[in-house]
Amino acid sequence: MPVSYKQCLFDQWQCLTQGNRLVLEYIKKFDQFLMRCSENESDVVVFSRFHSELKEDFKRELLVRDVSTLEQAIQLVQDLDQP
Repeated sequence: MPVSYKQCLFDQWQCLTQGNRLVLEYIKKFDQFLMRCSENESDVVVFSRFHSELKEDFKRELLVRDVSTLEQAIQLVQDLDQP
């Protein structure tokens, strides 16, 4: 993959936020970037990327429940987003 394309993907990933997206949409988009860009990213950095751009209520829940892995975070926010 050309360096310029990879840099563009990293830039897009850096700008990804949940915003008005449903949590499942955010997770899907995040996973797409994760598969393409995360070869040199530590688990801590990937978790931080995911956590930092969630809506505030989800971020708070992750903190309160002491969630520290991406897998736990994804499961919890999916559970919290269920009606």
